[in-house]
Amino acid sequence: MEKIGLVIDSREWTGWQSVQIARGLTQAASAFRLSMTRYQPEGMSLPAPIRAGADVTIRIDDAIALTGFIDTTQVGITATGYSIDVSGRSRTARLIRSSDRSGKGAYRNITMLSLASTIAKPHDITVKTVGWAGDAIIRQVELTPGDTAFAAIERAARQVGCLVTDDSTGNLCLVKVSDTAQDFRLRYGEAQVSSWQYTDDASDRATLYRVIGQSAGSNSAFGDSVSSCRGSAADPDWTSQEIVLTLRAEGNATNADCEKRAQWEAKVRRAKAQALLVTVPTWRAPGGAIWTPGMIAKVELPQVGLNQKMVVQNVTLTQDTTQEQATLALVAADALGGVSD
Repeated sequence: MEKIGLVIDSREWTGWQSVQIARGLTQAASAFRLSMTRYQPEGMSLPAPIRAGADVTIRIDDAIALTGFIDTTQVGITATGYSIDVSGRSRTARLIRSSDRSGKGAYRNITMLSLASTIAKPHDITVKTVGWAGDAIIRQVELTPGDTAFAAIERAARQVGCLVTDDSTGNLCLVKVSDTAQDFRLRYGEAQVSSWQYTDDASDRATLYRVIGQSAGSNSAFGDSVSSCRGSAADPDWTSQEIVLTLRAEGNATNADCEKRAQWEAKVRRAKAQALLVTVPTWRAPGGAIWTPGMIAKVELPQVGLNQKMVVQNVTLTQDTTQEQATLALVAADALGGVSD
């Protein structure tokens, strides 16, 4: 099994008997939980304490799996030994925990990468892009008192259809997903998969999506053309129930923006209806890399009619004293917004 190390100030803690590491393309901060129990005669001293708030690195053998800090430490003491339970998150959780410190009440006509970098800089977080340049223009994002630093980034990301996640070194990543490549194959009957769970859930689908919004006026644009903007799109494959869903556009919006958002909703919600959860008995994908969100699999599961490329959206790595496994949540690329256009 993989060797797990918790590194604090150059000291590495090993011997963990229960491990869980969770990462996801829609999860801005990866999370971890480690625990161990040790038996020893009464009166023997405990090891040096692991303090909540400490900066840590989680290592899988020689690879960095997560860079962050400890949220909670629990120590249990009995007459025969002690137990330690440690949990925490990626460095990017600073943006989720802390109020915005950029000093701006609104952002206008700024690229997604510039907006996220400006907000993240006071928190010592570097922002990177994956699958695109981050150059989409954000027309307007408002901040209200009490907003976290992450709130404005999240609202802007919805405008341009990108995902906000992190990487193993604690950077914030703005991601647009493509399934043009293929990293591995998951085929029913092969030993690499322990279990399959397929879900077809239409509870968030609608027959018709309507998006309404408004845009700030100017000397050349005023009246109904900016005060009320609209767009719509239908789900051609969902006709068993007539459900109309009306949504409000983010920030300033034009008719074209509303139309694009409506088409995006129809595409994403249709793709999200089908999801796959697989369990594999190893933390490493074919080729030796640790399972990572964003990997592309060719899925062949004929029992439910799946024969297509799917994206690994979430990865949960678990280990105890007897086994290790990875749980992979997969969806079609369109469920994650698809490719930037």
